[in-house]
Amino acid sequence: MLCFYFFFNDTATTEIYTLSLHDALPISYDIGISFGGPIVFDKLWYYIAYNPTFEDQDVEIPGVGIYTDRKRSHRFAGKLTWQLSSKTNMAATILGDPTKHETVESQYSLTVPIMKSAGNADPYLGDIKTGGYNISLKLQHIFNNDFYIEASLSGLETYYNNIAATSRGRSEPFYMDFVEGVYYVEGGYGWHKRNHSMRLMSSINATCLLNSHILKAGIAYEDNFVDDRTFNKAGVNDELPSPILRFPTDSGPIYQGWWAEKDVRVHNRVPSFFLQDTWRATARLQVNAGLRWDGQFLVGSYGKVAQRITNQWQPRIGLAYQLGEIGSQKLFGSFGRFYEQLPLILTSTYFSNDLNIKTTYIQDPRTNAEPIDTKNVSTSIQPEVADLQGQYTDEFILGYERRIGEHLNLGIKGIYRKLREVVEDAENDNRTEIMGNPGKGELDFLPKFTREYTALEISIQKPRGKFNFLVSYVLSRNYGNYPGVFDSDIIYPEANVGNLNRPIQLINATGLLPNDRTHLFKIMGSYILVQGLSIGTSFFLATGTPLNEYGPVPGDPSNIIFHSKRGSIGRTPTIWDWNTRITYDLGSYTKMFSGFKILVDVFHLLSQREAVLLQQHKYNSDDGEGNLTVNQDYLTPEVYQDPVTIRLGLEVNF
Repeated sequence: MLCFYFFFNDTATTEIYTLSLHDALPISYDIGISFGGPIVFDKLWYYIAYNPTFEDQDVEIPGVGIYTDRKRSHRFAGKLTWQLSSKTNMAATILGDPTKHETVESQYSLTVPIMKSAGNADPYLGDIKTGGYNISLKLQHIFNNDFYIEASLSGLETYYNNIAATSRGRSEPFYMDFVEGVYYVEGGYGWHKRNHSMRLMSSINATCLLNSHILKAGIAYEDNFVDDRTFNKAGVNDELPSPILRFPTDSGPIYQGWWAEKDVRVHNRVPSFFLQDTWRATARLQVNAGLRWDGQFLVGSYGKVAQRITNQWQPRIGLAYQLGEIGSQKLFGSFGRFYEQLPLILTSTYFSNDLNIKTTYIQDPRTNAEPIDTKNVSTSIQPEVADLQGQYTDEFILGYERRIGEHLNLGIKGIYRKLREVVEDAENDNRTEIMGNPGKGELDFLPKFTREYTALEISIQKPRGKFNFLVSYVLSRNYGNYPGVFDSDIIYPEANVGNLNRPIQLINATGLLPNDRTHLFKIMGSYILVQGLSIGTSFFLATGTPLNEYGPVPGDPSNIIFHSKRGSIGRTPTIWDWNTRITYDLGSYTKMFSGFKILVDVFHLLSQREAVLLQQHKYNSDDGEGNLTVNQDYLTPEVYQDPVTIRLGLEVNF
């Protein structure tokens, strides 16, 4: 199979974070080829696939010029399936996606407020190498019709190397200016990162059919490892911090610089086991019940277990009862407890030795590097947190489904999820960063972190035939004081290390959370127009997300506080999006073009280019004495919906 794609969009300027798309058309090439078949008849089979992709995009760096963003990815897959005997089979699989990206995007492009202009291109020009390899081996053996086992062994290796693409980018600090709404950047790239991670997994499961029961049990072991080397310093002799941030205050601008160096090798080792039973109690009633246990053993950079979490019991139960005519109606419900596997960033932050120094200046340190204040927030190997609870959520579902006529299915479902426990870091009275459960132990100076999601979902589906579709409507509410594992208040991408670190930041922090959308309506469907010609489409409409009045923590402009109740200032605009694919099979009319398909994709059809992210920092500075500097760009758009994009493709199967 071969596929070729070309992209076109309808706009000359598209603001995406700090960048803009130029009027030169973005182009993507996607070519795929695959082979498969028997090596030994009825014994050994193979499958091979290769899919390189090439993406080029001209990007405008505001105030500097046009640069080309290039991405090259080589995806491949291979599989061997071996029938060892009539009762035993084995499969070996390898997957990979090594990728090289000559990026045109700032390392700090997700900052809030968003940068608007630049003095030079180097902060945006990076050389990124990503991807990984996944190898797995699976074995299944059937003892008899009522008992079989499955075993698996797999390994995943990934890497993320991100360095500056220019010599200036590698030698100068990254500089950001927040004064008077300028939001300006210049200097160097800001950091150098080399990250290598591995995940090794093994499991064995057994299934037994016993009268009206299907019993299943299994054990598993997982070892997650990361080797992370990150350097946030600039200059040949490391004479300057990076980044350097300039903030406004009533007494004049101040500068903050960060010196950071991370060189850690840590693990999270996770043993697991589970038991479950599917019981066909009657012709109408089915009960699913199970119990799972996971442990987490965080191994610090010194090679020993630094933190244990061993009480992660997860009961689950589900019931389904058929009403009326068998197969026509179903009433169902379930309860489940689900623990989060803690990310390795927590282990690398709190159970290793990192350099992290925050410096404050009254003058630009690039001309005079004499600070007025130096705060060492470097982390060292911390003692184990006593009685640390894992982060988990309880979920309750109750629903009803029924068949309407011969072709339609109607469903209604209620969902309730409650966050019971959180693992986060915070700053105590000694200005020391520590990890724990907010509201407990050493983090009892914070309130308990909460998040509750309640939803009602109604759907109607026609799953088969020439015309099929799915229509759904969701009425929901997401409420609490914890935005989630990834901090969407400040768009911070690292898990379980959000910005809500002090009691002052939790004042007014309970309310509608950033991803709350009251109404969500979706339509997906496809229709075969004539022989060889079909059309598929997807459409959604969603109400906007809540808005806030952010301000800086007094004396610390890098963190936020809420000047009014969370989510009480209104919402971003209601948005909708429409995507369509048209497929024409040339071989349906003539054998000459057998295996040829023309593909036309239209993304964001009739795009309204509505704002999806507004500036929510109402104040730029706060001296702690009631003197606030108002942000003139408060509630102005920062990110818009994507423009209309057309993709033309040719698929060849042989």
